[in-house]
Amino acid sequence: MNQKTLIGLTLGLATIVAFVVAFWPSPIPVSVATVQRGVFTETVEDEGYARVRQPYPILAPISGFLRRVSLEPGDQVSMGDPLFELESLPTPGLDSRTREQMMDAIQAATARVELAKAQLEIQTSRYQMAESEWERQSALYEKQFISKDAFERATTEKEAAFGAMHAAEHALEASAFELKGAQANLDIADGQRATDEQPTLIVRSPIEGTVINRERCCEGP
Repeated sequence: MNQKTLIGLTLGLATIVAFVVAFWPSPIPVSVATVQRGVFTETVEDEGYARVRQPYPILAPISGFLRRVSLEPGDQVSMGDPLFELESLPTPGLDSRTREQMMDAIQAATARVELAKAQLEIQTSRYQMAESEWERQSALYEKQFISKDAFERATTEKEAAFGAMHAAEHALEASAFELKGAQANLDIADGQRATDEQPTLIVRSPIEGTVINRERCCEGP
């Protein structure tokens, strides 16, 4: 075998090897891991809605002025615990004409109070004079210096004066109450809240449970 034949065989063999390498299938990439025995855990997270089977909506039974509610959603309450408190509604604001009329009513009530005081002083003086006269007539009657009719007239005058004095006292009380009421109406109309002496309505929980929702927390009508 000469040199040319050897070179030809070498080139042919190299060509065959090149074709084989070119058409040989490429390896497919795969993921591998070591198989182990263990616990498989799968978690699913999502938002949900809780529904109460027996809700108890609590509403105000009457109109009123709501005081601030201290309970928060999630608070626990027992049966009979106070939920919220209502007081009477304040008088609406007054216009200038109505305010002047109320001021005139206060002045008129004040004048009636002064008149009732003067009447009471007059009737008190009359009663004191009638009582003094009755004591004098009583002493004379015991000594038989005056007749029975004169003594009875003195007694009647004393009783009449006493009744007139008490009537004047009641008139003064009535006029004082009238003045107080007129002044209170004006004060409330000027924006003043009801006093602590006035009764309030406390709405209590009918059951033991949890506060789920609160419509409002701040005070107001």
